[in-house]
Amino acid sequence: MVARLLRKRKSSISQPGDGSYIAFENQIAQSTIALNALIAKNNTHTDDVEEESTRAKNAYRMHLVSEAMVEKGYIDRQHEILRLQNVEKKSKSAADTATKAVKRTQTQIKDLRAQMRSEEIAADRINGLLKEYFAADSFRLNVATDDKKKFILTRGSDSNPAKNLSEGEKTMLAFCYFVARFNILSDDSTAENPVIWIDDPVSSLDSNHLYGVAAMMMEQFKLPKRAGGNDKRNCRQLFISTHSIEFLNFISKGERWYSNGEHRFYQIERMHYGHAQIAHLPKWLRAYPTTYVLLFKQIYQCAHVDSVDQYELVTLGNVIRRFLETHLYLKFPSKVFGVNKALDEFVGEADFANAKEIRLFMNTQSHRAEAVSTDGSKGESKAREIAKEICYLMEKNDSSQYKKLVETAIDLAKES
Repeated sequence: MVARLLRKRKSSISQPGDGSYIAFENQIAQSTIALNALIAKNNTHTDDVEEESTRAKNAYRMHLVSEAMVEKGYIDRQHEILRLQNVEKKSKSAADTATKAVKRTQTQIKDLRAQMRSEEIAADRINGLLKEYFAADSFRLNVATDDKKKFILTRGSDSNPAKNLSEGEKTMLAFCYFVARFNILSDDSTAENPVIWIDDPVSSLDSNHLYGVAAMMMEQFKLPKRAGGNDKRNCRQLFISTHSIEFLNFISKGERWYSNGEHRFYQIERMHYGHAQIAHLPKWLRAYPTTYVLLFKQIYQCAHVDSVDQYELVTLGNVIRRFLETHLYLKFPSKVFGVNKALDEFVGEADFANAKEIRLFMNTQSHRAEAVSTDGSKGESKAREIAKEICYLMEKNDSSQYKKLVETAIDLAKES
């Protein structure tokens, strides 16, 4: 086509062209574009062929490898390896569990041995405290051979269990156990000194044993001293609560025990019936060592003081019983009979009627929650009447003792 167009143009060179070469240029451009597209497609196909060939080669290679692995048993071996790894993991876990169990058992054995030794030491110390402070060698504490966490209490021979203890013996034993265990803990130099509260350690104990408890506390509990003191202490602070005036007297007289340290005395003070408050203990209460004096003071006030507290009237029946038991025992120490017969002996036949009224009042009013008369009506008159009868009989039958008690009661009332 190009040659034809050139010949045609040559034959009519002197004539203007008809523009057919323009269409030729367009055809050349389109042909070029088509050629380039064909080249690009060919290149792409060539690349795809190469990639496909590479994938095919790799797939074939992996096929050969797979066949070889199956032929050589590789897959089965891998499964066996995984199984053995799982077995190893489980065995290791079981071994760790067993090791921990062994360590726990060893720790328990160590603790039990330590506890066994601790309990044996405690039993020895308890027996020592019982003998040292209470002269109580008629019974002793032993550690059970079949269970080192248990104690066996015996009387006389170690083979005779003590099955019946008095309340006082129980109190002594419990307090000695507490002190012994406390001392064992105090032996640990790393242990922090504790704050101790002892609630009425002399419950059910007679006056002889009150002294033993007080002496034990003064010697066993070492209180901190003021700055500059160098005595070793085993407790930071000690609280003692008690209902016993005698025990309070023992403790308050132990100035060598706490003279170098802070100390305070308080009482639970009844404000009105059903309400109370903590107040400083009056000095006069520490000055008189017996409950006997305070009991008479309450009787005397109920008889002669108009503004006596309602609580003193409520408790008057029990107060009279306790006062008469003490006073009549002092009057008739060699005779064995109860407070009722002792009262008849004390007043004589002339005052049997008064004694009868007093007994009736004690029996009906000892545990009342409010002051009531013996005929069942509420009021204070009967309580005051009985208090006056006690004072009358004391003055008539033991005038010298009565006079001293009245002087003391008046002094106590002034100080309070």
